[in-house]
Amino acid sequence: MATRSLLDLRFDLQCNTVPSKQQPYSLQHLCRKNIIVCIIKSVGLFEVHKACAKLPIPKIVVNYLTNSSTKDEHFDIRTWGSLVELGYSGKCLLYGELVTLKCIDLRRTVRILRNEAIQFKDKWMSVDHENISKAIVCFEANNVIGAIFEPCAPSIKDIVAQYSDMNEQIDEKYIWSVLGQLSSALMYLSKNGISHYKLCSKMISVTGTWEVRVQNLLMHYSINDSLTPLQEDMYYGMYLAPERIEGRPCKDKQDTWLIGCIAYEMIHRKTAFKVHEGMSLFETLNNIVKGCPPPQLSDLNGYSSELMNLTRACLTHLEQVRPSLEEVHLAIQNNISGQN
Repeated sequence: MATRSLLDLRFDLQCNTVPSKQQPYSLQHLCRKNIIVCIIKSVGLFEVHKACAKLPIPKIVVNYLTNSSTKDEHFDIRTWGSLVELGYSGKCLLYGELVTLKCIDLRRTVRILRNEAIQFKDKWMSVDHENISKAIVCFEANNVIGAIFEPCAPSIKDIVAQYSDMNEQIDEKYIWSVLGQLSSALMYLSKNGISHYKLCSKMISVTGTWEVRVQNLLMHYSINDSLTPLQEDMYYGMYLAPERIEGRPCKDKQDTWLIGCIAYEMIHRKTAFKVHEGMSLFETLNNIVKGCPPPQLSDLNGYSSELMNLTRACLTHLEQVRPSLEEVHLAIQNNISGQN
């Protein structure tokens, strides 16, 4: 049996389990594990490779401790001169550090869908914004795309559910802060032509200090997205603007609509539009297109008129009347500045 020396980083990914008992680790593996774990805890997952290169020990020793020469029977994906075994998507452990693993298998996919997936990957791997999560590393080999991400903080959907269970309101200053950071991230994505129409409250994370992290959509990518976008995930369909549902070009007005949906959800602790029991997704989408407003759109619910006016403006079903993303972002920033 080959020695379990899997890093360069060659990531030893275990799916939330303790590794099964095998032959004893080699001295090389134990040294490698200790070095990597110490670096991860010191500089974080993103900086591991750079930190390895800067270790104050001879390069030949670093190379020995961080390079792997073993191979598996599984398909191999190279990164940083190392091999990574990708089993399947999900939450995994990288030597005790929780990460999220994403695999997109393109081996039995027609060329046009394969090209779309690669383009989507390239776009989302290029993101560089403080409010958008990045992949730690991405690999592509043998028509398989793999990526490793840091674990996500609770989503807005999760936070809203927690406040709803406690029957408590979210402080208005936090709502403005979230909307400001979200609008900044959406402006970045729009400006750089990065597809993000699937965004919804469960794909927008918020840390304990109310810092927004729009989840990297490569983490949620499905090869069938371009074929059956609405059937693939009914939840995000409730965040689509009327013009998007009708298949018309929507530019950044879809983003404005999304901000309105998120604001409404944080204010009222429920989604602006939802599929009721016994109600089809088509009926919900039809109501959005016809301009049926959310039931509590005019209810202040203890919040300021400025916040409610912004929410109403963003959820205007007429695209030509709805404010642009830049206008919304400016209004949010002006309000935040006025609070300080």
